[in-house]
Amino acid sequence: MTDILKHLVHYLSSLDWAYIFTFIIIAFGLNQKPVTDWLADVTGIKIKTRYRMLIVGFIYGIIIYFIRDTMLHKVEMLLQSFVFALVFHKLILESVINRLFKPEKTEKDE
Repeated sequence: MTDILKHLVHYLSSLDWAYIFTFIIIAFGLNQKPVTDWLADVTGIKIKTRYRMLIVGFIYGIIIYFIRDTMLHKVEMLLQSFVFALVFHKLILESVINRLFKPEKTEKDE
């Protein structure tokens, strides 16, 4: 059991947490209704959220790679951080936010 925990702690500590948190903030901002409507008006294309996040995460990862002048062997860590951010944002944060800020039901909804 301790070996598993060691590997898990090593995995979590090797992730790029700055990338993860900033990507989640960017993703949250880009998923707001006014922004998605504006993007649809500008591009003329309405893209599903999952594909928009893949595109944004990929482009943001490339930008981070060149800004930090990252070595090639650290690309895998950046990719793992991207996948972790997608899963963490979708499964954990959205479920917590939806439970905390669930809109109240009115008589009309029932």
